[in-house]
Amino acid sequence: MFSLIKNEKTKSILTDSALMMLNSLFSNFLRLALISFLSRYLLKEELGLWVTITSLTAILIGGDFGVVGAIRNKFSQLLVEENGNAEAQRYFLSALYFFLIVAVVLSVGLFIFRSELHVFFKSDNEYLRLQGQYIILAVQVIILFNIPLSIGTVSFFSFQETKLNVLFGSIQSLLSFVAVVGCVFMNMSIVLVSIVYFLSTLIVNVASTVFFLRRRKWRVINIHPREIYIKVKELMGTGIKFFLFQFANSFLLNAGTVITSSQLGMAEAAEFNLVQKLYMFALIVYQSAVNPLWGKYASSMAVGNWKWVKKVYLASIFATGGMFFLFTIFMLFFGNFILNLFVGSQYEAPLPVYFLMGVSLSLYAIWSCAITLQNAMGRLNLSLVVSIFLAVTIVPFSTMMTNNIAMNGLLISLIICYGILMAATVTEGVFVIRKNINSGDMTELTR
Repeated sequence: MFSLIKNEKTKSILTDSALMMLNSLFSNFLRLALISFLSRYLLKEELGLWVTITSLTAILIGGDFGVVGAIRNKFSQLLVEENGNAEAQRYFLSALYFFLIVAVVLSVGLFIFRSELHVFFKSDNEYLRLQGQYIILAVQVIILFNIPLSIGTVSFFSFQETKLNVLFGSIQSLLSFVAVVGCVFMNMSIVLVSIVYFLSTLIVNVASTVFFLRRRKWRVINIHPREIYIKVKELMGTGIKFFLFQFANSFLLNAGTVITSSQLGMAEAAEFNLVQKLYMFALIVYQSAVNPLWGKYASSMAVGNWKWVKKVYLASIFATGGMFFLFTIFMLFFGNFILNLFVGSQYEAPLPVYFLMGVSLSLYAIWSCAITLQNAMGRLNLSLVVSIFLAVTIVPFSTMMTNNIAMNGLLISLIICYGILMAATVTEGVFVIRKNINSGDMTELTR
């Protein structure tokens, strides 16, 4: 383990991970602070509406058909080639142009079918359900344009510029927090508050992408539609797997709040989501720490350094399991204290909810760490099949469990789903690493 730390590449990972963790701590603290603030100004059902909207958005935000993930891998390949920078520019702009057109088309479609959006909200308050419908419509249009206009933000990783991603991420979190607090003090409706929250994210992502282009000295140039089609089609070859994979797993992670809202009610959804938020704070911080591994895995595999990949992969898996086990124990003792501190004494949860939530998100954390390797390889077939199967079955399965034992039943169904997903992903990762190491050893012997 200590020999790993002496490695320059590992030092770079640790530095990037530390920056990402600090940014994630800051951003998630502001999100918790925002929930704390809103819980004191909104009724329980209104807060339930807010968390349901943000959960739905988290599910649908991966509507880039996986091209953003694929383009990160493409950049990692091109930047080690001669004249790769110019080709990377054309890939970047092709994706940007294509998804701006898609955003316009899908926005029109959302407007046409807007009357069907009320099904996500169970409430006797018809006016509140109508507000939810308006919010989903407006927010999803913003998200659709956010997809192409945020490509520059995530592309900083491929150019080893984690610091810039951290900078813009911190600005985004701070601006969103200030904007929402200001809207509430001006007595704006929850519809306007929600729109301003997501619009502030779009503004920062636009600024980040413009900065990315200027830093690369990439001008906005004309690209023939046929070339756009060819490049986007290539990215989608792997990208469509990223899309289906991200969508399925985002659904698995956020389905709990949406199912609670539709089956038990928006007030219950608020309670479920608040407990989940406490665990998600640790999960998102940890995910930000392992995010730089994607680029490092890709570059190491490109030069055949599979032994380094194995050491880091196994170390990260065991570290993740250990840390989230300890965090779950901590939450059993202090969960309600922290919840009361942030949102007031009207929100509390029983110990079984904290325990089951901790187990489910510990399994999800191990999976999210392990899947970084498959993302870097573009090898998603097994995880994709398992994820889609679980995403399709979780709604009827968890609905049945929820009807029988309420929120505990929902959490048990999530534990089963995350456990299957984690086991399949880790098993495949270990198999691929061993196969490539053995292949490399045989190559050395035959020389």
